[in-house]
Amino acid sequence: MLVKFFNRGTGKGQTAVDYLLKEKDANGVKREPRPELLRGDPQQIIQLIDSLDFKHKYRSGVISFAPGDAPTSKQLEAVMDSFEKTAFTGLDSDRYSILWVKHTHTKDNRVELHFITPRVELTTGKSLNIAPPGWENYFRPWRDYWNHSQQWASPDDPARARTYHPGYQALIDAADQRLQLAGKSIQTKEDSRKIITNYLTQNIQLGRVNNRMDAINILEKSGFQITRTGEDYITVFNENLGKKLRLRGGIYNASWRLGTGLTAETRSREETDRNTPLSRIREAETELTNRMLERAKYHQDRYRTLETAYNLPMEMVSSSTCNNTCEPLNRFLYRQLGDDALLNQSTIRNSNPETNLTNAQEQNLGSRTVSNQQRQIYHSATKYSTPNQLEMQRQTLLKAVKEDDEPIRKELLQTFKNFAIQYEQDKKQQNEQINNLITQIQDLTNAVSGLTNRVKELETAYQDIINILEE
Repeated sequence: MLVKFFNRGTGKGQTAVDYLLKEKDANGVKREPRPELLRGDPQQIIQLIDSLDFKHKYRSGVISFAPGDAPTSKQLEAVMDSFEKTAFTGLDSDRYSILWVKHTHTKDNRVELHFITPRVELTTGKSLNIAPPGWENYFRPWRDYWNHSQQWASPDDPARARTYHPGYQALIDAADQRLQLAGKSIQTKEDSRKIITNYLTQNIQLGRVNNRMDAINILEKSGFQITRTGEDYITVFNENLGKKLRLRGGIYNASWRLGTGLTAETRSREETDRNTPLSRIREAETELTNRMLERAKYHQDRYRTLETAYNLPMEMVSSSTCNNTCEPLNRFLYRQLGDDALLNQSTIRNSNPETNLTNAQEQNLGSRTVSNQQRQIYHSATKYSTPNQLEMQRQTLLKAVKEDDEPIRKELLQTFKNFAIQYEQDKKQQNEQINNLITQIQDLTNAVSGLTNRVKELETAYQDIINILEE
């Protein structure tokens, strides 16, 4: 089993969802069997994606199983549960939305779990990217845990190594097969990577190529430019092709040697896998737990809200406006009262990622069903004023200070202390401004009064002058 995220996410929601659910593929060929919706609300996903003003609006990917894995329905449910707990660790299930669609390939009975999730945290409206750069390192222990514990095929297994990795050619071949079955002509060209690899294979058989350096020299003599090399790949360019090609794995790996088979490091890892499978499971579980704890802290800090700051209770209440489904009491009150809905924690939920991981790995698989995954989008409602809101807020805050743990208590006390200090400073500043304004008004009044008296004196003097002139 492997997990992969696609390099998409800027288009319309309808296009992305249709790609997963349509009965026909992009070439108009009917999929057999047709895609199966496992979880999520397609229309909700579309509306959420289209409502975002981010450049990157969604994340999509696939969990692909090897033909020999043959996962059961309960195992698929458990994998989806575990993936969500890993990707959205530290967040409640009502703070994100995700769609799961199952594809089955009849040729080799291979199963794929496709998923798509809007890149938004539903409570704060902030962007939520579950696969930032370096996502491979985060999800690798998750993948390894399931492969080791369920004895599924691992992409790192040396026995599964190929001469080269065809990239998207496997998808092209699958599309070609569907076109042929539908009586249509193949629209793709022969893979240039196959031609290059076949050429190198012939040179290996002739004894001219014994390692990757020999392969590079042969390609350079044949007119190819080596533009880049990596630990497990080389990139070549040829003017006749008009494009660069990345050749990955197998003979293009830096450690490949003809006749040596596995490297010492690989043999050691393979022996460890055979001799101590439980240790590999524990190692993957420990690494995943540590990564989840770090990611959970980031999520809780970035998407902190009034509810998460005070660990509000999560009692479930019936909601007639939600098609007889349930929503958390704190979310209902928050929608009705806004910031006034400040309640004390009466029931502490367990949001520890380590516990979540353990629960996802229990043998009671398939505890979640499709109906349980349907979520509602709640919009902010008008705040309703009630006569006792201020008193309720004061009482619950006092109770929270007494019952909550020490960090929350100190945080609350410091918050109110800072508020009181700022309030007194603002009040003092306002009083000073008012006094200054009153003084300025009084000075202006006195100035106007003096000016009035001066005008009267001038009028009297003017009248005296007139009288003198008349005499």
